[in-house]
Amino acid sequence: MVTFHDSITPSFTSFILAQHLFFVATAPTSTDGHVNVSPKGHAQDCLYLLDSNTAVYFDLTGSGVETISHIQDNKRITVMFCALDGKPMIVRLFGTGSFVEKGRPRFATLLERIAGHAREADASVAAKQEDAASSSAAPSMRDRATRVHEFAAQEGCRAAIVIDIRLVSRSCGFAVPLYDFVSARDDLLKWSLSKGADGLEKYRESKNAKSLDGLPGLPAFAQQKKWWRLAWRPRLVDVAFGAILGFSLFRLYQWNR
Repeated sequence: MVTFHDSITPSFTSFILAQHLFFVATAPTSTDGHVNVSPKGHAQDCLYLLDSNTAVYFDLTGSGVETISHIQDNKRITVMFCALDGKPMIVRLFGTGSFVEKGRPRFATLLERIAGHAREADASVAAKQEDAASSSAAPSMRDRATRVHEFAAQEGCRAAIVIDIRLVSRSCGFAVPLYDFVSARDDLLKWSLSKGADGLEKYRESKNAKSLDGLPGLPAFAQQKKWWRLAWRPRLVDVAFGAILGFSLFRLYQWNR
C-alpha cells in the first residue's frame, strides 16, 4: 500500500543511502517533447541528503543533457529508489530541481555545505549514543561526504543536481526482481580520464549544449557561442557596409561614364 509523506523519514534515509542505483525522471513543458529517465550508478558516492527535504547528486559527463535542460525549462523532477535485494520497497522523491555547473563558486559552496552537514550529523549521533550508552556504531556521514567530495573531484563530473523535495512516496515494490550487487561500473570514469580536460570540454560543447528537443543544455557553452557571435558581429557589419559602399561607388561610376 502506498503512503505519502511531506519529507524523508529516518527509515527512508537509511534505505536511500544503502542503494547502489537510482533513477531520475524529467520532462519538458511541451507535450511534443521527450520524457527522460536516467539510471544513476555510484549512488553511495554521488548522492547526499542535506536534510529531510533536500537531496543532491553529482552528475557525470554523458552523451545527453536532458535532466539539466528540463529543470531549466520547468524545474520538475522525480527520483526513484527501489530495493533490488532484501525487503521490497520503492521510494520516490517528487520535487523541483536546480543545478550548479562544476567550476562555479556555488559548486565549491555546495561541497562546503555537505562537509558541514556531515560534521554536525556525526556529532549529533555521537551525543545520542553517549547519552544512551550505546555501543552500536552508526554509519559516518563524514565518510559519505568524503566519498561525495572525491566523486565531485572526478574529471568527468560536470554539475551538481539539487532537489527541493515536496513529496515523498513509499510503495511495496513486490514486483521488482531480486538482484545481487557485484560492483559499480567504472567505465564512464575511465572514459572521462582518457578524454582529459580538453577532450571533455570539446565533448560537452558538442553533446551537452542542447537537449533532444533543442532546449538549452549546459549554459557555459551557450554563453561561449553567444560571445562568439558577438565577437564576429562587428566584422560582419563592416563587410556588409563595405560591400554596399563598393556597389554604390561602382554604380555611380557607371552613371558618370
